[in-house]
Formats: sequence, structure tokens, C-alpha cells
Amino acid sequence: MAKEKAGNLNILGLGLGFGITWGLWTLIAGWMAMFGWTIDFVAIMHSSYLGYEPSFVGAIIGGIWAFAHGFISGAAIAYFYNMFRK
Repeated sequence: MAKEKAGNLNILGLGLGFGITWGLWTLIAGWMAMFGWTIDFVAIMHSSYLGYEPSFVGAIIGGIWAFAHGFISGAAIAYFYNMFRK
């Protein structure tokens, strides 16, 4: 039983890892777009993350959306991995 549990993924941990990584990348990309870089990425992601634009506040809004998206995705991956691993 203990050996079986050791192979499970931590749902909260993976969710936070994905959320922080994706949120930070999206935040930085939004700030970089203010200087002409990553503009295409911001334009594409703007259709999914309302308020995400190449500005200081817009990048923060996009980072929050991306954190939520990454957290839910990471938690779902860990949950389904643990469920199908049994």
C-alpha cells in the first residue's frame, strides 16, 4: 500500500508548478510585448485571456488568467494520472 502511494503525483504541487510557470511566462511575455517582442503570442492569447494586452496592467491580468489556467491543467493532469495509475 505505501509503495503504491509513493508513485502518486501531488495534485496541489503539480497544479502550483504548472500555474506559476505558465503565469510567469505569460506575465513576462506581456511586458516584453511592450517593447515589440512576443507581440504575436500576446495577440493570440488575448482571445482566451480577456484583458491580456501589451501593457503593465494587461500583462498582470494575463498572468493571473494564465496562473488559473495552468493550475487547473496541472491539477487535472495529476488527478487523472493518479486515477489511471491504479
